[in-house]
Amino acid sequence: MDNIYDNNEYSKAMKAILMEIGEDTVKDYGEMALDAFLDDNMLKNIPVIGTLINLGKCGMTIKNLQFAKNYYIFIQEIRNKEISKEKLDKHIEELKNNPKRMRKEMETLLIYLEQYKEIEKIKYMANIYYAFLISGLKGIKWDQALIFFEILDRLLLCDIEDLKKIKRKGAKPGVFNDHSGLLRLSALGLLQYFNGKEEKYGHNKSGIAQVTSQGEIFYRVITSGKCC
Repeated sequence: MDNIYDNNEYSKAMKAILMEIGEDTVKDYGEMALDAFLDDNMLKNIPVIGTLINLGKCGMTIKNLQFAKNYYIFIQEIRNKEISKEKLDKHIEELKNNPKRMRKEMETLLIYLEQYKEIEKIKYMANIYYAFLISGLKGIKWDQALIFFEILDRLLLCDIEDLKKIKRKGAKPGVFNDHSGLLRLSALGLLQYFNGKEEKYGHNKSGIAQVTSQGEIFYRVITSGKCC
């Protein structure tokens, strides 16, 4: 193959991401050590990286092993969700008819799978992508998915825990000793932060911050794969 990035390769890779893992999905990939991903049968199924390795154009570095682990965790999360084969087939067919869109979608997934370092973020990413795949009333559009991928990349896991804490307990002054996470959530448009002072908002509600409409959607998507 002279060009590993031709449309046919992207088409096979996109289908692999959505439907063909080639391994037992009962396995808990998150608990597997990195050296477990040295298995040739696992590597050959990975889009682009597997092709490069087969062509001798890249070696099996720690970074590539981590990517392999992230890839399989992501695949497993998607395939464990309730989405019909017919819907996936339809999406793949739409991508085949629009090579530019297919390339953009696949490259985006691979870039973020490489960037995220924590298993939890890979699972949140899978929920974002799932929300895009189901679209309709309970899902999100691709542009929104791109925004959420980027927000997820910029947040620390402890920031997401702060967001969850606000959803569970509210944002009373005594709930948070450190407001740095609230500041990051606010900078990304997920919270309205009141500079550490308790303010009244909404109906009989008060606190040092409140979740924005964007924050509400982001929270529901990363935790359930649905925006409503």
